[in-house]
Amino acid sequence: MVWQAASSHRLMARYILLIRTIIRSAIYHDGTLYVADQMNNRIRKISTNGVVSNLAGSVRGFKDGNTSDSLFFHPSAITISHNDTLYVVDDLNNRIRKILPNESYSTIKILLYDNKCCDMDF
Repeated sequence: MVWQAASSHRLMARYILLIRTIIRSAIYHDGTLYVADQMNNRIRKISTNGVVSNLAGSVRGFKDGNTSDSLFFHPSAITISHNDTLYVVDDLNNRIRKILPNESYSTIKILLYDNKCCDMDF
């Protein structure tokens, strides 16, 4: 019985991880998978042949610029628009960020902070 309980807990943990991964991922029209890697403050790119690369981010922080210089703090969700722009919820920076198809990026919206909202450049 103890083994079955431990096994079912591991299975449940895998399902939870899968669900969280789905929320934090988006699939490009060519099959490329983009993942918001919360714990490592990065946006990962996984090619159709399984090659994982770092698209943006490194250590936690906030910095705009090209993808190699970017900093995120706990990116928690990601989606792709009709024009191939990636939108990332940069959770602990209280921002929504966009990554353009040419892989440059910028802040598009700062969520409510001291009852203000700014940078509404969509």
